[in-house]
Amino acid sequence: MTTLTRRQALAGAGAFAATALLPRQRAEAADPIKVAVYGGYFKDSFDQHIFPMFTKETGIPVEGVPEPTSEAWAVQLEQAARAGITPADVSMIAQTIMLRGQKEELWLPLDPAKLPNMKYLASHHIHKYPDGRIDGLNAVAWYITLVTNTQVFPQAPTSWTEVLGPQAQEPDRRVVTAEQFLPVRGRRDHLLRRQGEAQDQ
Repeated sequence: MTTLTRRQALAGAGAFAATALLPRQRAEAADPIKVAVYGGYFKDSFDQHIFPMFTKETGIPVEGVPEPTSEAWAVQLEQAARAGITPADVSMIAQTIMLRGQKEELWLPLDPAKLPNMKYLASHHIHKYPDGRIDGLNAVAWYITLVTNTQVFPQAPTSWTEVLGPQAQEPDRRVVTAEQFLPVRGRRDHLLRRQGEAQDQ
């Protein structure tokens, strides 16, 4: 079993599930590491599967902190930092919010010497301040799941054109989307363009 002190774990927290390490005024060795993750089923999964594995490996307890959307959480973190309070030691943060936090030096730099497993990450999974300091590592990835009504699509779609093309504007074939980064029309055009590029290759 690997033995880590709480200080070492905080310095290398990005190695197990986090993207951003936050300043904390004082912490006792017996205190759990507070890790903020998206609430609901997402947090339940981390509480049940991920955090116990970390505690078993290191002996350090983890307290999951539910966070709202990254945008709302960023505002809370900024306000807490100004008040000298840290609601979590480590936060799971979207990339756009990582950039926002950089402006106020909200994230503590990570020490690569204490992150031996970082060598297994591709460079685009390592987030840095403009001056090269590491402020976060990719923690998780997720994908859009395509669900179709079999009465409307008797055969499962095999391309985005089938889903988002002109026929998708028909009353019986409207597409409901819930992706946060692109507006609906922009996402449609983007996906169709990507598909066309793939076919040209």
